[in-house]
Amino acid sequence: MNTATAETIDLVVTDLSGQRHLRASDVPKNATVSQMLEDLLARLRIGRHDQNGAPLEYRVRLDREARHLHGDERVGDALRPDDEVTLHPSADAGA
Repeated sequence: MNTATAETIDLVVTDLSGQRHLRASDVPKNATVSQMLEDLLARLRIGRHDQNGAPLEYRVRLDREARHLHGDERVGDALRPDDEVTLHPSADAGA
């Protein structure tokens, strides 16, 4: 077994609109979801601020389980190879 393959996972990633998507190869299994999210936002070139310049917080939705992943979950524990995830801004009820 390839050591790199045993330590990483491949995912299908889209933004909320479905206009931006990629096959993310070699996502480290020992990374947290928060760490993975930062990397995926950069790969997809998703803006981190709204039209007024206010910072946006993003979440990761695991399509297979129809749930949002917690930032402290480990990629290798929460995800399976070829899982589809969607990145979207958090809805802030207080905004």
